[in-house]
Amino acid sequence: MTTALDTLAGALVLRPGSAPPNIRSTRPLLAPRLARGWPADDLPDRLAGVYALCGGAHRIAALAEEERGEEGGVQHRRTPGGGEG
Repeated sequence: MTTALDTLAGALVLRPGSAPPNIRSTRPLLAPRLARGWPADDLPDRLAGVYALCGGAHRIAALAEEERGEEGGVQHRRTPGGGEG
């Protein structure tokens, strides 16, 4: 059974090794709905407040995946700019 929360959360499908874009999302696009009726100069703060909640979750997921990769012998080297090298 699919719940409203499942629909809101959506799903991300990663396809490593595929040509970009190698990610597919079924998450709904919420920014247009959140922005409707608000003045443009209010949107940066309004959307930053919503999407700031996601940053922590993305960081935790990335760190967990990095740890899993290291355990599996996959090595990622970070460059000074924060990307992979």
